[in-house]
Amino acid sequence: MKNHLLPPLLKSVVLWVLYFALSFLYKAVLTPSGNIIGPAGESLFRQGMIAFITALIAGAAEFLIDRKRITNSQSYLFARMLSMVFIPYVFMLIWSFIPAVAGNINMEWLRVSYVNLAAFAAFYFAVLLERTLEEVVFQKGLIILTVLLFTLTLFFTVLLTIQTPVVNIFTDPSFSS
Repeated sequence: MKNHLLPPLLKSVVLWVLYFALSFLYKAVLTPSGNIIGPAGESLFRQGMIAFITALIAGAAEFLIDRKRITNSQSYLFARMLSMVFIPYVFMLIWSFIPAVAGNINMEWLRVSYVNLAAFAAFYFAVLLERTLEEVVFQKGLIILTVLLFTLTLFFTVLLTIQTPVVNIFTDPSFSS
C-alpha cells in the first residue's frame, strides 16, 4: 500500500503523543484493571509494554481509516503485527544504552526526556520497518513466526502487567531462598 495517510515522521509523532497520554492515564485510573493500559510503576519493561499497547491501539485506528485503500490485506496486517512486536524490544534497547554506557540517569527531567526520545525513536524505526514489510510477500513460515511473536508479546503484556516477576537479567540468578 503506497497511499499512506501519514508520512513516517508524522505517524511517529502521533504514536508518541498516544504513548505519552497512555503513560499518564494510569494515574487517573485507580482500579487494578488500569494496569493493563498503563504502568503501575516506571519500570523499563512496563514502559516498553505501554509502547506495544500504543501501537496496538493506533494500528486498530489506522486500519479503520485505511481499510478502503488496502491493496494487500495480508501484508498490511502482518507488517503491522511484526512492527508492533519490534517496538517494545527496540525501545528497551535504546533506553538501556545510556545507562549501560554512562550509568544511571539521576536527573528526573533528563530521564523523562530520554524515555520519551527512546519511545519516539522506537516508533519511528517501527514505522519504517512496517512500510518496508508492506512490500514483502509473507510466506507461511514468516506468518507463523509473526503470529507466534505477536501472541507472546500480547500474552506477556497482559499477564506481566498484572504481576511482574522478578527476573535477573543482568545478574546471576539465585536459586536459594
